[in-house]
Amino acid sequence: MAPRFRSGEVLVVNCRQLSGGAALVWWRGSYGTATSSRLLSGAQCSWLWKANRRRRAKPAGVDAPMTRMWRSRANGLFALHYVPLAAELWLDSKDGWLAVVDGETRYAMVERVRYESSRPYPGKASVIFWTNGPELHQHPDGTSTFGSSGEAPPEIYMEAELNSPMVRLESGESYNFDTDWFPARADAGFQGVTDAGVILKPLRAAQDAGGKIKLTGSFGVFFTGKLVAHFYDAHGTPIGYQVLSQVDPRNAILLQATVADPGRSGRVSVHLVDEKGLDRGALGETVLELVTGSE
Repeated sequence: MAPRFRSGEVLVVNCRQLSGGAALVWWRGSYGTATSSRLLSGAQCSWLWKANRRRRAKPAGVDAPMTRMWRSRANGLFALHYVPLAAELWLDSKDGWLAVVDGETRYAMVERVRYESSRPYPGKASVIFWTNGPELHQHPDGTSTFGSSGEAPPEIYMEAELNSPMVRLESGESYNFDTDWFPARADAGFQGVTDAGVILKPLRAAQDAGGKIKLTGSFGVFFTGKLVAHFYDAHGTPIGYQVLSQVDPRNAILLQATVADPGRSGRVSVHLVDEKGLDRGALGETVLELVTGSE
């Protein structure tokens, strides 16, 4: 059963690299109508992903709802907002993660999976989204109508599903489709996923005239532990590190730390080290900026 998500939530998937297909959008009849002024007036309910190309298929007469569905963001994310329309979206995402973000409560759940480029996927889709609403009905007399299929409208919801690749199994063989789930804090400013957590505001490192380095950014983390800043010279050689703060998945991380330059830093990365001392990866890496005055 695919997970279902209700109003006030954002479904996010990254498609930086499309595996030959693109994004497919299909409208089909399945669920009844649903309306909610709270949902439709909010900006929290949308699907977002990075995509270089996309294509869609739709029945006649839904151009107006489609205009309200699609929106490109300045940071490269493409957003599909909820409108009362039964719609299914197929994506060939290769990055191997899907995030559900509730912009009201500021919680997120990230599901990660290993994309298998050597295997075919059903319809070339590794991720499928569904939203309920009015639908196209075809009747035995050959006529078609568009609207509700039931007397009482169901709750508005969105559905997200990770597709397994197609695998040929011989007698006695088996195949496991394993995914990992990570809860974290996030909001509608969600900008991406790393091994250690989610990015809300990317890492920035700025050095003042006195040599101090100010680190800023906003994140949600997957593990309890500590943030550690790593410093590199202009050639990428490590020259030092410094522990910044303790972190926990239950709390959003607003990074505002000022540290000393260990010596001619050119780049900075911030890693999450868990309670067992395991480096879970970087939340961000950036070039060191030189600022003057009030900057």
